[in-house]
Amino acid sequence: MKKILIPIVTIFILAIASLAIIPVFFKKEIDSKIKSTINISVNAHVNFQDFDLSLLSTFPNMGIIINDLIVFGTDSFAHDTLANVKVLQLNLDLLSVIKGEKYQINSIELDHPIIFAKVLKSGKANWDIMKPDTAMAAQGEPAAFKAALQHYAISNAYISYQDATS
Repeated sequence: MKKILIPIVTIFILAIASLAIIPVFFKKEIDSKIKSTINISVNAHVNFQDFDLSLLSTFPNMGIIINDLIVFGTDSFAHDTLANVKVLQLNLDLLSVIKGEKYQINSIELDHPIIFAKVLKSGKANWDIMKPDTAMAAQGEPAAFKAALQHYAISNAYISYQDATS
């Protein structure tokens, strides 16, 4: 019985330790990867001060907290700030992230967001920042982002909307 129990307990302790250590050791790499991936995917400049990745306290989910998120416009909106969010908190199903097929987003929470939505006389909106998915466009199929959101919250928000077309 001891020969079976000791390896099982050891594996369990190593699994818990790795869940706690992975976010600490790979924080810089994850930070740069998040920023580069976002900035490649959008027609805007996105930056944030700090983020926290939690696997242990939110298990079996993955918790991501991004602090001081800022989204700046480009081209016609080069001098505009689209959003300034004090805290963005995401809670994702860890297995869906590992599989990479359909992300199961359990919750999105925005705390103290300042959002400036603006539409020019031409009808161009500053929030339309996603670049087209070139892989899907080459196949002639529409790009599809799959997510299953269960909960969202926005607290202490300031939203400004300017529409030059009306």
